[in-house]
Amino acid sequence: MGSRRRPKASLIAGKQLEGIKCGKYDVCGKLPSERMLASHYCVSRETVCSAIDMLERIGCVCKRPGAGTFLSKDKTLA
Repeated sequence: MGSRRRPKASLIAGKQLEGIKCGKYDVCGKLPSERMLASHYCVSRETVCSAIDMLERIGCVCKRPGAGTFLSKDKTLA
C-alpha cells in the first residue's frame, strides 16, 4: 500500500519544486493548503503530506503547525 502512494507523492513533490524554482510562489510565501493540493491532484491528504515531507527534508519548505507550509528562507534553489 505505501509503495503505491510513493510515486504519486514524488510526482507531486517534483511539480511543487518546479513551481518553487520558476517563481510560482513568492520567496518565503505560503504554499496552498494540503486540502487544496489534494483536491488539485485528486489524491489523499496523506499523499500530499508525504510530498510536502519530501520537500521539507531537502530544505525547500518548512511547515508551521496551524499556519501552513512556507518556502524556506535559508534554501536558495538554483
